[in-house]
Amino acid sequence: MARILVVYGTMEGQTRKVAEFAADLARVEGHDVEVIAVEAVTPTHTRYVDAVLLAASIHVGRHKPAVHAFVRQALPLLSATPSAFLSVSLSAADERRSGDARGYLDAFLADTEWRPELREVVGGALRYTEYGMLKRLMMKHIARSHGLSGDTSRDHELTDWERVRAFTLRFLAGVSASAPV
Repeated sequence: MARILVVYGTMEGQTRKVAEFAADLARVEGHDVEVIAVEAVTPTHTRYVDAVLLAASIHVGRHKPAVHAFVRQALPLLSATPSAFLSVSLSAADERRSGDARGYLDAFLADTEWRPELREVVGGALRYTEYGMLKRLMMKHIARSHGLSGDTSRDHELTDWERVRAFTLRFLAGVSASAPV
């Protein structure tokens, strides 16, 4: 059993949902898991962990500054233990734009100098019912340009949960393989 820290950076909540999903899988596999928002991480959270999974959303082509700060601060830990990165964005939900999502991920990793063992991009969500009028119109335009639904009467979850499951299981296999015997 490994102690796994799952950190998430989210704007609208979908990335937290992705992080919780991954954490639940890890718990089912017998691991001790703590899930925490990137803004709430303290040195105590990172002191006694065997692995770290970071999930972070992209908005306007960038991850949150708090995600950058966390990776820079925790880089020694992330480099010394199994680590993985899930980047969540609308671009990842559109096969024609998935290269953009991978580009955002690569730029983030280059900027932070982090080299996680695993990295993946997954689709996020359109939460039209939670947006104000201006943001709803802007997101509708962006969604249509990505080939996604512009139906603002409801929310659209674009996360490929099977992809998240497969990624998490690959991560957990690596964690188990690196655990001391």
